[in-house]
Amino acid sequence: MQGIVLRNMDLSGMDLRGIDFSRASFHHICFDRADLSGCILKNVLFEQCSFCGAVLREADLEASALRGADMRACDIRGANLFCAVLEKAKLENCISDENTKFFRLYCPEEGAFVGYKNAVTIGLRNF
Repeated sequence: MQGIVLRNMDLSGMDLRGIDFSRASFHHICFDRADLSGCILKNVLFEQCSFCGAVLREADLEASALRGADMRACDIRGANLFCAVLEKAKLENCISDENTKFFRLYCPEEGAFVGYKNAVTIGLRNF
């Protein structure tokens, strides 16, 4: 299924476990309550897709575009989200755990870390 392009489909509740969808494009697809456990979803485009209540346990979502996806109550325990684009995704009640990779990033409580902040100072003098 690598590189497949699907549009305007309802895959709600489907058992899609373990399928390799690398480099696929999904446009207006409903994955609500679908089981995508263990799927390889590397470099996949998800345009206006819904995953409400879907299971993505141990799925590899590396570099996938999930911009604006509805992932409410989605189970992503153990999933790999390295470089995944989650901008404006709905993540309320999303289930993750300590094995979910690159989802909950935070500054360490102790020790050094490198941070960068870009501030706009238009109109400020000698700040």
